[in-house]
Amino acid sequence: MAKASRFASLSETELVKLSESKDSKNTKAATKHSVKLFRTYLAEKGHDSSFETYTNGVLNNRLRLFYAEVRNASGERYKRTSLIAIRSGICRYLCQSNNIDITRDVDFKEANDMFVCMCKDTCKTGKGTVDHKVSIEKADLERLYSSRMLDTTTPYGLLNKVWFELCLYFCRRGRENQRELKPSMFNIRTDALGKRYVCQVDSEVSKNHQGIKHSEIQDKNVRMYETGGRMCPVKSFEKYLSKLNPKCKALFQTPRESFFDSDSIWYENRPLGKNKLGTRMKELSVGAALSQEYTNHCIRATAITALSHAGFEARHIMTVSGHRNEASVKSYVCDTTVTQKKEMSATISSLAPESASVHEFEDGLDDVLSLSLSQTESILKDITSFENQQTSSTINTDLGQFSKPHPQHLSAGAVIGSELVGADTVAPHPTRLSAGPVNEINHVRAESSLQIQNNAHAHGQSSFSFHGCQIQFHNYN
Repeated sequence: MAKASRFASLSETELVKLSESKDSKNTKAATKHSVKLFRTYLAEKGHDSSFETYTNGVLNNRLRLFYAEVRNASGERYKRTSLIAIRSGICRYLCQSNNIDITRDVDFKEANDMFVCMCKDTCKTGKGTVDHKVSIEKADLERLYSSRMLDTTTPYGLLNKVWFELCLYFCRRGRENQRELKPSMFNIRTDALGKRYVCQVDSEVSKNHQGIKHSEIQDKNVRMYETGGRMCPVKSFEKYLSKLNPKCKALFQTPRESFFDSDSIWYENRPLGKNKLGTRMKELSVGAALSQEYTNHCIRATAITALSHAGFEARHIMTVSGHRNEASVKSYVCDTTVTQKKEMSATISSLAPESASVHEFEDGLDDVLSLSLSQTESILKDITSFENQQTSSTINTDLGQFSKPHPQHLSAGAVIGSELVGADTVAPHPTRLSAGPVNEINHVRAESSLQIQNNAHAHGQSSFSFHGCQIQFHNYN
């Protein structure tokens, strides 16, 4: 009896298949797109689109023009990151087909010089920035958790909650590998203090961890601890696992439309599709009526931002996010939170004094009683009540309580022959009452309200109090 061979025997087809599997599907798609774009450009310019047959000199000239003239479907320049991706895709293809590196070989110096110039030029035109995903605002998180979208008493809500919290606690990147996740890749364990937590027990091949080097093997030592209470993530995960369809090997399964709470299975023998998983956060944003439509990657940004603002160092956050350098972590937290923005705005607003006096211009004719928006709306309401009485134009007021005016005021168009009496100032000449911003006040109504008729026929006097100021209208014959 012949002894079984220790080593495997692979055909050439199998070897090629293994070689092709080194690149992820996204990388292959990006390479295909870049090559197709370059071929389309060459064909439109009247050149042979089979650039693999070019000499290095011809290819260098074609690439040089391509980098300068390439545009997107809308006829606009690509962003810097897109240009880099396009060149990288062409380079990967030529490395495999012709064994040449268009980014390093000296034969392509002119083309690479043009590429650098175009990258710099895109920065000048505002296309050099990277659009980082925003983190989910705290108010939106509260709204999401209180909505039916994360209701653990339904298959749909339970699926959403487990999916969202796995993305949040484990800092998952967009839709990466979500379709490939299995229940066996996670486990519920108990630490030395008796606290339960969910952890990932199997490693994955991800964007930053391809498994070539030992440092690239991503060992997820992340723990999602129990919090107690109705919304405990560990309880939700445990319940979700108990309701999964055992015939389906995927972690995220399609929820059944009809069910009973006592049913042992809440999900179909059908995994949730890639597109459904890829747009999950957008679906939750619409369903929970959040302030904006967030993407899956916003969940990752939320976790990293929260950890950073809580004081955790970048090197510690990297153990959760899977980043390979601290600069990548810092790019997520380059902005401030909504609360911080409000506090900074309030700090700057505090520089403006609370009190103000009558402003006298150099011509001595246009003393302006400047009102804030709320003050303007209030005084217009009160003045309107006097319109039918056809009062005269004498106004006496104490200006001590008025706020300091801002530069964006519009005159209501009513120059009143009046006497304005302030704390220490008497203005016996025409005075203009200044209203609020143009887009907030109806100009026609303001003008008609503020015009005081000098030929009034009413008798007596009327007065009203406005923000601590006493305004009196004296009628006369």
